[in-house]
Amino acid sequence: MRASLSYADDANGFLVDYAPEGAYYATWLELLSRYKYLDRRALVCPSGAQAPASTDLSLARFKDTYGIYRQINELALFYNARKANLGNAWVYNSSWTLGGLFVNKVRDPSNLPIHADCAFAANSATPGVGCWYFIGSQFSEASSSAGVYLVHGNKAGVAYLDGHVAASPKETLKESPVELHCFVGQNKLLVTLW
Repeated sequence: MRASLSYADDANGFLVDYAPEGAYYATWLELLSRYKYLDRRALVCPSGAQAPASTDLSLARFKDTYGIYRQINELALFYNARKANLGNAWVYNSSWTLGGLFVNKVRDPSNLPIHADCAFAANSATPGVGCWYFIGSQFSEASSSAGVYLVHGNKAGVAYLDGHVAASPKETLKESPVELHCFVGQNKLLVTLW
């Protein structure tokens, strides 16, 4: 979390999710590693997801990492309902050229999960491997096979926007401003809580 906040400090308060790069985009993972805010190897929970197969981000730019909360993938219905609790902090556009949030516009940073243990489930090609993002109202990735990973005694390691870290159960995450509903259990099976 400290690396993301340090990046935001240097970027006028903008905590990045992804940014333009050539014909595509660079993920938060690539940007923080490239600009030396953190070492790529520090992005995997030692007791959770499998260790990175490589520190070469061109081989694993979306995997082998903690996840970041992504508002862009949320259904408009869910995001609009949550906006009163979240504030008008998010910046996303439909062309996938820039995504993230302005830290100073978030209403309650101590309750906003930004980074969390996140992994692919047993129904994926890579069960237990870390996934680069999570969302509240659905499972991550096109295969709908990734979510916040409840790997620590049915809790996930979560870094909140104010900088504190906690082992959070799914019930606490469901009550957070982003209302997380989709998880990967310790057994790597998909779990929902509505």
